[in-house]
Amino acid sequence: MVTVFVAVPIANQKEWLDTYWNLNEYVCPQSNRVVAEDKEYVLNSVVTFRKVLEEFKTACRKRRYVIREVDTGDDLSHVELKQLQEKAEKDKKTFYTLLWQQYCVCYVAWIHLKSIRVFVESLLKYGLPPRFISVVVQLPASKEAEVRKRISEIYPDLSTPLAHDTFYDNGALQQEYPYISLKVANVQV
Repeated sequence: MVTVFVAVPIANQKEWLDTYWNLNEYVCPQSNRVVAEDKEYVLNSVVTFRKVLEEFKTACRKRRYVIREVDTGDDLSHVELKQLQEKAEKDKKTFYTLLWQQYCVCYVAWIHLKSIRVFVESLLKYGLPPRFISVVVQLPASKEAEVRKRISEIYPDLSTPLAHDTFYDNGALQQEYPYISLKVANVQV
C-alpha cells in the first residue's frame, strides 16, 4: 500500500471524488483525503497498491491530474538514527522520573483523603469533642485477625452488636468493627 498525492484542478474536484476509485481496480475506495486547497488546485491523497502505482499515475495524467512526488526521507543515516535513539532514551528517563514524582504526589493525596475519612467517620461514630487517636499499622495478613482481637480486648467498651460477627455486609462490603478501620491496598515495602 502506498499513498499517492494528486493535485486536481478545483473545477474538477467533484469529478475526482466520483471517479478516483475507478481509475484502477486496486485503488482503495473511500481513501481520498483532502490535504490542502488553494485558488486553483486541491491536493488529495489516495491509497493504492504499490504494484499498480504506475498504472494509476498514467490514468491520472490522462485526465490531466498532476501527481506530486513526496520525499518522505525514510532513509535515516546512522548518525541520525543514533541521535534519535539517544533522544528517545533521554526522554524515557525524563518521563519515568516525572511519572514517579506524580505517582508519589497522588499517593500522598490519597493517604490524606484516607486520613480525612478516618477523622470524619470517628466524629460521626464517637461524637464531639474528638477524643480518639488515629494510628497507621502495617502488618502481615496472617497477623490481622490476632491484632483485631487484641484491640477488641483492650477496648471492650467500644463494642457494638455487630462486633462479634465475622462479616457484615453494609452495602460497601466492609467489615464492621468497634473502631474505625480502613485498609490501604497495594502497599509494597
